Amino acid sequence: MAIKKNKYPLLPLRDIVVYPKMIVPLFFCRHKSINALQKVVDGDQNIVLVTQKDPTIEDPNSDDIFHVGTLGTVLQLLKLPDGTVKALIEGVERVKLDKIISGEDMIEVEITVNPDKPEDNPELEGIVRAVLSQFEEYVKLSKKLPPEVLVSVNQITDYTKLADTIASHLSLKINDKQALLEGKSLSERFELLLGFMDAEITMLEVENRIRNR
Repeated sequence: MAIKKNKYPLLPLRDIVVYPKMIVPLFFCRHKSINALQKVVDGDQNIVLVTQKDPTIEDPNSDDIFHVGTLGTVLQLLKLPDGTVKALIEGVERVKLDKIISGEDMIEVEITVNPDKPEDNPELEGIVRAVLSQFEEYVKLSKKLPPEVLVSVNQITDYTKLADTIASHLSLKINDKQALLEGKSLSERFELLLGFMDAEITMLEVENRIRNR
């Protein structure tokens, strides 16, 4: 779907950060979110996904959400009998929120799209190889990810998609997930991935040693 303008309905999310090229099923019960989804489907347009800093806040305002998010496309919308709406959404591009317009029916935002720029960094390829090696170790130690994940990840040639795909598979705190979304360059995001995975691998090794005892 083409990106047609710079003003979009907003979906505040709890406990999840959605990355570009990521397809996720999400459930919504807040009336502003349902109204936003319906407007998007009726008008054949995009929607902006941002994560709440505190998931317990029911009606978040500008201070309660992160200001870097993901422009998304609604692939499927299903209204459930209990009034909840299930949406299948695909991330498209990183975006920065420039202006937040809160209304009675929904929240809308004006945004700037932030695509990755080509990097002249001779060390980038080496960093990517190190990240792939670390991710392989992470998958082996983690009980949550199937080995097939490694096959699909190793087939990705686009570095932006690769960084986001690996980030989406890691069990990190929301602030760390958000840091990976906000990274201003590919190099910065891959360096963050290395640091986060190193800490996670150390923790998993300790857990496995305790379990083996």
